[in-house]
Amino acid sequence: MVADPKPSKRIRMKPDDRRAAILAAAERCFAERGFYATTVQDIASAAGVTAGALYRYFPGKDAIVTAIIAASHDDVLAAYAAMPSDGGFIDGLINLFDDLIDTPPDRQSVAVFSEVVAESFRNAAVREALHASESELDAWITRRIGEEQDRNRLSVDLDPQAVTLVLTALFDGLILRAGVKGAADANAVRAVVTRMIRAIETAQ
Repeated sequence: MVADPKPSKRIRMKPDDRRAAILAAAERCFAERGFYATTVQDIASAAGVTAGALYRYFPGKDAIVTAIIAASHDDVLAAYAAMPSDGGFIDGLINLFDDLIDTPPDRQSVAVFSEVVAESFRNAAVREALHASESELDAWITRRIGEEQDRNRLSVDLDPQAVTLVLTALFDGLILRAGVKGAADANAVRAVVTRMIRAIETAQ
């Protein structure tokens, strides 16, 4: 049996901080209990607010999940935007994977990721939010791959959308494996990932 999430002491907070605290509490509850077993009251108690106060920020659990998706989307998009805009795309990709390999997400983050994906199969609102997020992120990578191919830096015989699919599947797979099996030999994994990504470069 999973212990009840520890309620937080209620203190005055700015609206943005309170909203962030509710989302953090929801992630803890979803990771510990699962989406369906978690109630709005569970989240409110863990966040240190009343259920009525929580509803002023989110109309229900679906809205909380879509907000979690949006926050993750913004984080990933920021990481993409930090990649070199003129050359260095492959190095930027490898750096993204290096960061994941060196600092894999904790079990709570992986559990929340899994809960969101699972809920998207059952819940139309969550599915639409996740699909919109993934589509925009995939389009960003696909566009960059096409630009690199136009500059003859990446193999032009590879379909950009297919390359994006494989890269993102690899990234998501490493996240899930880290959560299920724990840390792997970082250097060994890095060597394999680097060689795979370098394989799409054009021979210079």
